[in-house]
Amino acid sequence: MSRLFDLVATENGKNMAVDEEVDLSPVKLRSVDKELKGESKPRGIRKILKKEGNGDDYPNSGDKIKIKYKAYLGDEIHPEYFFEEKDLEYEVCRGTVVRGFEYGVLTMKKDERSEIYLQPEYAYGKAGAPPQIPPDSQVIFDVTLLDIQCPDLSEEKDRSILKKTIVKGKGWKEPSEGCMIKLKMKGWYADKNDERVEFVDKEVYYPFGEGSYDKYDVPKFIEDQLHNWKKKETARLFLKSRHAYGETGNEKLGIPSNTDLTYIVELLDFEKEDKDVWEMNNQEKLESCEKLREKGNFYFKEKKMELAYKFYSRIVEIVGFDLCMKDDEEKQRKEVLHKGYLNLAQVSLNLEKYREAKDVCDKYFMLDGDKNNVKAYFRRGQALYNLQDWKSAKSDFDKVLEMEPTNKLAKRYSTDCQNKAKETAGQEKELAQKMMSGFGKGPDERLRYGSGMNDIGDWSNQMAQGMMTLEEEQAAFGESMPERGGNNHGVED
Repeated sequence: MSRLFDLVATENGKNMAVDEEVDLSPVKLRSVDKELKGESKPRGIRKILKKEGNGDDYPNSGDKIKIKYKAYLGDEIHPEYFFEEKDLEYEVCRGTVVRGFEYGVLTMKKDERSEIYLQPEYAYGKAGAPPQIPPDSQVIFDVTLLDIQCPDLSEEKDRSILKKTIVKGKGWKEPSEGCMIKLKMKGWYADKNDERVEFVDKEVYYPFGEGSYDKYDVPKFIEDQLHNWKKKETARLFLKSRHAYGETGNEKLGIPSNTDLTYIVELLDFEKEDKDVWEMNNQEKLESCEKLREKGNFYFKEKKMELAYKFYSRIVEIVGFDLCMKDDEEKQRKEVLHKGYLNLAQVSLNLEKYREAKDVCDKYFMLDGDKNNVKAYFRRGQALYNLQDWKSAKSDFDKVLEMEPTNKLAKRYSTDCQNKAKETAGQEKELAQKMMSGFGKGPDERLRYGSGMNDIGDWSNQMAQGMMTLEEEQAAFGESMPERGGNNHGVED
C-alpha cells in the first residue's frame, strides 16, 4: 500500500540549482543489499530541478495551483515508457493527487519545472492503477507549476482579502472568544515609490476577541481572520484598504489613507480557560454570562462600543434560547437576559443599529420583562424615532411620561414625533394629489407631473433632528449626571 505522511514540504527541496538532485522522502526506507548492508538508503521521492521558478511563494494548505505534467513508468524518462500528459488544477493538501507527487509539488515555485521520481510506496503502491499503471510500479512526473492562487477570503470574492499560508498549523483545535492567545505580527505597505514601509512588528498576549482595545492594539480586521487557525500556523494576509483602515488611514501607525496592507501573522499559542458552551452545565452557563456582562460593562465605560456589543450579544447566544432550565435557574436565566437585552439595546443605539435595538427591546418585553421599565420604553422609542416610525415612537415616549411625568427629554421626543407625523402625513397627501392629478391627462401633461416620485430626491432626511446628546439623556433620567459612559441609565449593574 502507499505510505501516509504529513504533507509538509522539506526545505532541501527548495531553492535548488538546475540539475541538482535531492531526496524528499519523509520516511527513510531500510534496504539491505550487498553494498549498503544495514545502512539507511534514501529513496522514495527524488526531485531533479530542470528550470528555476520565480518569486518566493510555494504551494501550501488552501492554495489552488495549475500544473502541467508528463508521466512515465519506470526509473528513467523515455518515450517508450510515457503513459499520460495532462493540465491539472486542484487545491493542494486535499488528497486530490498521489501524495508523493504532491510532496514534490509543495517544494516548487511558480514557473518551475522539475522531475519527480516516485517509488511505489509513495505512488500507487503494490496494487498500482490498472490498466495504465501495473502493480508495484515506479513512476516519474515531469512537472511545470504554472500558477499558485492563494485563498480569497473576501465576501465579494474580488481578491481584496488574501491569505497565503506559509506554515501549516498543527492539530485540530482552534481559538475561541475569550481564550488567551499569543500572536506575532509584522505589517507593511508599499509607498508611492513601491518601497516597503513597516509599521508594526510585535508579539502580543491577550484575550482573543478583545484585540481592538488600546492596550493590545490588534486590529479587528486581523482578528476576524484567525478563528479557523491552528497552533503554529503562519500566513501572509493581504487586505485592500477598504478592509483595513480605509479613507481615514491610521495616524498613530503612520498609515496614509486608502492604503493596502500586508501582514505576516503567526499564531504562536493559545490556551482555553473556559469550556465551550456545549460542555457547560446550567450553572456554568449563568456564571459565564455574568463574566461576559462585567466585560461588556467595562468596555461600555471605556467607550469601546463594538467590544461591549460583542459581550452583550454573547450573553444572548448562550442563554437566549436555552429551554432546559427550570425553577430558580430559569428565574436567573431571565434576569440575566433582561439585563443583557437592555444593555445590548443601549449599545446598539450608540452604534446606530436602530433596527436591532428595537428588536432587542421587543424581546425584553416578550420575556416577561418589567412592563414599567422606563429604560426599555425609552430605548425602544429612540430606536423607532431613528427608524422614522413616529407613531410607535410617540407611544413609547408617552409610556415613559406616564411613569415619569417630569421627564423633559421624553416630552421633547413625544412632541417632536407628533410634529413629524403631521409633516409626513402632509407630504403623503401632497404626493397622492400629484399622482392623481396625472390621471386623464394627455401624454405631455403626465410627463410634466410625472408620478410624484421625482420629488423624493428633494426630501430632507432630518432623522436625527431633536436627538439629545448622551449627557442630556443621562441628565433627564437622573438628578445628577455622572461621567459619560457611566451607569445612570447606561448599562445594568
